[in-house]
Amino acid sequence: MVLIGSQWLASSVDLVDSSFETVSIDEGNKTTYTFSDFDLGDSGTKKIVVVVWNNDGSTPEISSVTVAGSAASVVVAGKSAAQCYDAQIFQIESIEAATGDVVVVMGNGISALGIATYAVVGAATSATDTGTSTAIPGTYDIDVSAGGVVIACANAQAGSGGTHAWVGVDEDCDQSINTSATCSSASKVFSAAQTNLTVTCTYSGSPITNLTSFAAASWGPA
Repeated sequence: MVLIGSQWLASSVDLVDSSFETVSIDEGNKTTYTFSDFDLGDSGTKKIVVVVWNNDGSTPEISSVTVAGSAASVVVAGKSAAQCYDAQIFQIESIEAATGDVVVVMGNGISALGIATYAVVGAATSATDTGTSTAIPGTYDIDVSAGGVVIACANAQAGSGGTHAWVGVDEDCDQSINTSATCSSASKVFSAAQTNLTVTCTYSGSPITNLTSFAAASWGPA
């Protein structure tokens, strides 16, 4: 706080600028998934956060994620207990383009894969906090710096057409994968710091205990 005359004024906080861009599901059975000319937000330097959901497969592992030809790194990997319905978050710094190919290469074939992109401006390179959950509902108590952003995602074998209810953050997308799974992502920017903010995703339908995954990450201002 800053004292001016007889008034106390709150010091300004630089807010991270985060925007959900788009989501896509590819229901092909393959090892390499290419999402061409994917929306990466406005032109200009930014962090791209990529949410990846995979469906089925025998303990599938992501070999690589590239955005506009450059390698992204994993921030947090939400893995289901059975290791086949996962929700993971990747990031890449200093992307200038407004569109570009997003390519996800799996270590083995799976039945479907989905991605969502976020354009994030003014955020620190490293995440402040990350967490995962295999509980039903998925939940994690996350710390957020003042001006920071939380991005979270969830995936479950819960039947086609299911929906999700989020607490602590705002839902950005709600998708079905094939006829067996549903996935979602959510986010929110906070002007004030948060300690142990409870972020929860409740699945509709009938999620199977060992086939749910949840991941969340927060970034403060740069």
